[in-house]
Amino acid sequence: LEQLEEFQQSKPVPVKLLPTEELDATNLDQLKTALANLQIVDVLRKPRGLGADLKAGAEILNNTESVTSLNSRGFFFLRFNEGEPELRAANGEVSIGLYDGVEYLLRFGEIASVESEENEATLNRYLFVTARLDESKFPPLELEEEPPTDAEGISEDERSELELERERIRRENQRKRDERAEALNLAKQRVESLNNRFADWYYIIAEDEYKKIHLGRDDLIRESAAARDEGFGIDAFRKLQQDGLQKAPQG
Repeated sequence: LEQLEEFQQSKPVPVKLLPTEELDATNLDQLKTALANLQIVDVLRKPRGLGADLKAGAEILNNTESVTSLNSRGFFFLRFNEGEPELRAANGEVSIGLYDGVEYLLRFGEIASVESEENEATLNRYLFVTARLDESKFPPLELEEEPPTDAEGISEDERSELELERERIRRENQRKRDERAEALNLAKQRVESLNNRFADWYYIIAEDEYKKIHLGRDDLIRESAAARDEGFGIDAFRKLQQDGLQKAPQG
């Protein structure tokens, strides 16, 4: 776990796991599997005027039909601290970052439909999908510094060696620049391609798929093995609650 935040009054507040807590590896593995195997039940065309990048503009906010369409499916434009309106989902969102710098953003809306199969009701839910560039995957380069060119008191041979070293460093630094530029360009192209693909559609997924992905804190964090073994975890408190306090016998 690199970072854990809880939202208090719409603001993220950093928190840490307790000594008695650990990540639930089983549920996290199931989450990855659910994301990789996410099945789309159906699609529905989005209102016109909503750009692939989901940045709100006056044209969409003034379009009653588009806003009504979004709101009825659980997606709302909200304004924070007098900034640009941002799209929010009624049932949260999940972002998935890939190593290549592409980040998927899944926004979960309201129930889309109810299907009946063998006397059992199956729920479907609206899903809003977009992609964006993960800037953290492209940090500033750490380039090697070249030797000074005005070195005094060195021989011709040493000067030649310094020039060769400078040339080696220049080539290596340029290789790093080229590799970063190429990876960044590919990521930007991929994001643009994905958003062009996602732009026109609401996606619809089964409620069971939603529950596998949209996990709460209790799904991600469990009592640690050490806490269970040492008897000061939640199970110990539950046992104490059931058994009650007993007065130690007198000697």
